[in-house]
Amino acid sequence: MTLIHYFDIVLPVIQDTIHENNPKCTSYSPVFLAMFKADMTETMNNCIVITDIKVDIMKKVIEFMYTGVLESTLDFNDLLSVLEVADKYEIMILKELCEERLTQRITISNVLMIFERASLYGVPQLMETLISFMVEKKLEIIASEDFANLYRRKPELLFEFFIRSIAVK
Repeated sequence: MTLIHYFDIVLPVIQDTIHENNPKCTSYSPVFLAMFKADMTETMNNCIVITDIKVDIMKKVIEFMYTGVLESTLDFNDLLSVLEVADKYEIMILKELCEERLTQRITISNVLMIFERASLYGVPQLMETLISFMVEKKLEIIASEDFANLYRRKPELLFEFFIRSIAVK
């Protein structure tokens, strides 16, 4: 390991800059570790440029890497965004925590949104819980405008639901 792993790194996120300590980021994320081990711009500049994540979301992720705690009052949309970041940077413990919290927040009004996003992030426990919930509440869900919208946007996702729901007893 080179000395660069002990320096602060700077994470420019959109228009803000977050200064972080590299060992925390690299210990939680194999993606960050790979960036700093490889002969990449990040290694030379000790800087990771992140332009696709909101500053407040990245701050929550970094706070988690330092404290091991994810704010319990995080709103539903922020929780989905944190899950996305955890998946992108392979922060598995954070991803599992988001999966657990989202499982506790499933309602008729948000189940399809969670289902759509969860299908992108490889969260099997959450997907199974969503499928079971959707099977149990299928009449209400199918009658919703959200269902019709999801069908128009991503019919393959509802096909996946159909196939997986057959297995649910």
